[in-house]
Amino acid sequence: MKKRLALALSIVMSVGLLGGCGSSASTTGAEKEASVASSAAETSAVAEGNTGKKKELKWGSVGTQTTLREQAMAKAIEEINAKAEGIHITGYYDSTLGGPRIL
Repeated sequence: MKKRLALALSIVMSVGLLGGCGSSASTTGAEKEASVASSAAETSAVAEGNTGKKKELKWGSVGTQTTLREQAMAKAIEEINAKAEGIHITGYYDSTLGGPRIL
């Protein structure tokens, strides 16, 4: 179950990355979301050995809730929270957790 969840999250993030490659700001935001997705996959692997506690995850985005990518993010969060055991994800939009950084 956890492996399916990690796979589904990876697929959703890949689609989001491909859809956001139009400008450098979107790419930077997509890179941040990809790092959040990879940490979410790692956390889901850790959650398998969890003893009943829920892992609280934050999924941040630089876009508004009205864009297609963020709507897909909200749908993914909704499905993951409904089906995942031991994981709860909270979505943050509009650079609430911080803006994109150019490294």
